[in-house]
Amino acid sequence: MKRLLLVFVVLAVFLLAACSSPQEGVAVPPESDGGNAADTSVSSGQAGAGGVREFSITAKQWEFVPDAIAVKKGDTVRLSVKSVDVSHGMAIPDFGVNEVLQPGKTVNIEFVADKAGVFSFFCSVQCGSGHAGMRGSLVVE
Repeated sequence: MKRLLLVFVVLAVFLLAACSSPQEGVAVPPESDGGNAADTSVSSGQAGAGGVREFSITAKQWEFVPDAIAVKKGDTVRLSVKSVDVSHGMAIPDFGVNEVLQPGKTVNIEFVADKAGVFSFFCSVQCGSGHAGMRGSLVVE
């Protein structure tokens, strides 16, 4: 009887953990908790102005990690992107972004997410046989 109860408790913990986890693969910046977390929101004092959202992205053959990020319309998006192996690119055509990423160096990219939708980002520098599949998504709500 105790064994059955233990199995039930373990299953319940796993189910609760799975239901409360954020969507895998989508990086969402932390929300404000009164200043105790790394909240990057700032106010520009303009009506309807968004906050600042910062993300660190790693480019490596043949993927971006994370490969999806989510922000709100009007947010200023700051990406800190680093290639860890060979030269890559980071292109988000809908926001005028196209940067070359040299191995071991970090490139800082900033833009305003001024339109809603799902936008692709991709490697814009030929980086090998998996280059065509090196893609990600920017979700602007």
